[in-house]
Amino acid sequence: MEISPPFFVFEGLDLSIYDTLESIEENLEGVDVKDGIYQTFDSIGRVIHLKATGVKQGRFFIDIGKTHVDTIESKPTGASRLFGLLQDYLRKIGHVVPHDASLNDLVVTCVSVQHPKKK
Repeated sequence: MEISPPFFVFEGLDLSIYDTLESIEENLEGVDVKDGIYQTFDSIGRVIHLKATGVKQGRFFIDIGKTHVDTIESKPTGASRLFGLLQDYLRKIGHVVPHDASLNDLVVTCVSVQHPKKK
């Protein structure tokens, strides 16, 4: 199965975009993954399931643990959910979303908003 970067990680309506699965693993805290606060997709709507290891919570301490990509769907069952989340994100930041926009249009727009090309 070929995965389709970039990868989209939502925490509520906040969006982070990653170029590699490794960068997701390096940047997300395991404790947050364990708490289930992220929704993660590739660019065509395959759901990426994350798992946390090494998370420990005591009364006065917390070990944030590590994040690992557990599984990636073979079919993009999350495409409509990704479309809605990208649409909501763009509207939240004041971007007009055309009524005939495709998922790919929203992917390209979000990437260009978060990673504008330097002139």
